[in-house]
Amino acid sequence: SRTDGLTGLLNGRGFYEAAAVELARSTRYRHPLTLAYVDLDDFKATNDRFGHSRGDAVLVAVARAMRRACRSTDVVGRVGGDEFVVLFPETGRGAAATALVKVRSHVEEAASQHGSRVTVSIGSVSFARPPGDVERLVHEADTVMYAVKAGGKNALRCVEAE
Repeated sequence: SRTDGLTGLLNGRGFYEAAAVELARSTRYRHPLTLAYVDLDDFKATNDRFGHSRGDAVLVAVARAMRRACRSTDVVGRVGGDEFVVLFPETGRGAAATALVKVRSHVEEAASQHGSRVTVSIGSVSFARPPGDVERLVHEADTVMYAVKAGGKNALRCVEAE
């Protein structure tokens, strides 16, 4: 009930539970924390053009690529059809930006191996002092990701929380 049946990543429920543990740890030890929201750009076109089975194969490949690009301590989840989140414990903005460039590259390469040109929009927020709940973490990163989408998509933006 905590794992996405298609990709094997944490689903929304599993992600929120794991993120709550990391949030508590980050707060207790005063370690930085970064959350990234990753959205596949115009993924509906892949499903419409190639069919849902190919779209599903791309999602599985993307999930594997994200997992490979991240550390074993990072928390990766699929929270929507083509929306993913990555929580980077003990990671500030600079290190997160470097990691997300790698994630982005791996995702685009994995999708292309399935004959699909997929780009990603990524918004991340780094917290020196994290907020009190996971919902706020996700909301902040989602807001940055939507700004990336509004700015033309296919980009990465990393900010620090105030």
